[in-house]
Amino acid sequence: MTGTRLIATWRGNLAQPFPTLLLQVIVILALARLCRSVARRAGQPPVLGEMAAGIVLGPSLVGTYFPAFFESVFPADSLGPLQLLSQIGIMGMDWNTAFTLGALLNTRGLMELIALNVGYELGVISPRVFTALVLMALTTTAMTGPLVDFFGAKQAAAERYRASSLPGGCN
Repeated sequence: MTGTRLIATWRGNLAQPFPTLLLQVIVILALARLCRSVARRAGQPPVLGEMAAGIVLGPSLVGTYFPAFFESVFPADSLGPLQLLSQIGIMGMDWNTAFTLGALLNTRGLMELIALNVGYELGVISPRVFTALVLMALTTTAMTGPLVDFFGAKQAAAERYRASSLPGGCN
């Protein structure tokens, strides 16, 4: 098969919804797995690497610097099935991973402080509300590290238990 014909076949197949969804899932899982292993090696929670993969694949990075790739793999009209599949995946997430993800998503301290400061300087937020929201931002950000450590320790204990309960002590 010639290169031109191969590309035409490839584009023809990607015009169908299921092959497009399959390609999207393969690209997402491959990059998530790569970023997960990098995060583990760096001593970070694996879910942090998976979140980084989502940022890399999103419109802010790949969509900006590689728009042709982004549009061919993630065309706007194909995102409905991918969104449905992602929601199903979130429902199947184990509790430790879900709580770790929630704690990491709650780390918005610096961004929130910048937004609060702008709102306060413009007079949109009263000094009392500003103080309460700054305390909330600092508290939730300070809680993130201990929460991630706690849920990571619970997950590690559960994995050790599963490994020891299998015959021969192996996975």
